[in-house]
Amino acid sequence: MTRIGLTQRVESVGEYDERRDCLDQRWARLMRSMGFTPIPLFNRVSDVEAYVEQLSLDGVVFTGGNDFADLDGGVNVAPERDRFEQSMLTVAIEQNLPVLGVCRGLQLVNRYFGGSIRPVDGHVATEHDLEAEQRVAPIVDTPARVSVNSYHTYGVTDDILSENLTVLARAPDGSIEWIEHEAHAITAIMWHPERDSPTADLDRRVINRRFGR
Repeated sequence: MTRIGLTQRVESVGEYDERRDCLDQRWARLMRSMGFTPIPLFNRVSDVEAYVEQLSLDGVVFTGGNDFADLDGGVNVAPERDRFEQSMLTVAIEQNLPVLGVCRGLQLVNRYFGGSIRPVDGHVATEHDLEAEQRVAPIVDTPARVSVNSYHTYGVTDDILSENLTVLARAPDGSIEWIEHEAHAITAIMWHPERDSPTADLDRRVINRRFGR
C-alpha cells in the first residue's frame, strides 16, 4: 500500500503533565478506505530527513489543529509542531514527495512560500459554499459551486497569497479554500475531508489525484 505520513496536532494535558501528539481517528478510516497506509508522524523528531527515509513515506498530509506560535492571539500553540512541519515540508519538497495540506496545512504552505494568514470571520463550525475557479474545475470534475465544512479562524486572501500558488476555489467572502503549487506536487484545502463532509466524493478525488491513484 502507498504509505502516507500524517502530521499531528499537539494537546497539553495538565492532569498527566503531558504534551500529546493527537490525530483524529477518522483520518485512519478515510485513508484506509482509499487503499492508503496512514502513518502518524511525531512532532519531537529532530532529524526529519532520516525519519522520512526510515518510514519509506510516499506522501505527506499536513493536518489541522493548533495555531502558529508566532501569531498574536494564537490559541493552543505548539512551537515544536511548527518546527517539525517546517522541516517536514522542506524534506517533502527535496524528495519530491506529494503533499496535501488541510486547514492549518494550507496556512502552512502559504506561509512557507512567503505568504501570510489573517483572521477571518464566519468560518468556525459551519458550512459554506465552495466556488471553483472555472479554468481549473474541469481538472477534477468539480461543480462550479458545492458546500464544504469549515473550522478555521485564520485564512488566506489574494493580497497575502504567495505568488507561487494557484487558486482553485474560494469561499463566498473571497477567502481562499483550495490551492496548488505551480512547480511542486502540493495541494492544500481549508476544509476537513476526515470530518463529516458534504464533499466526500470531491475529497476522494482530490486525495487520489495528489497521491497518484
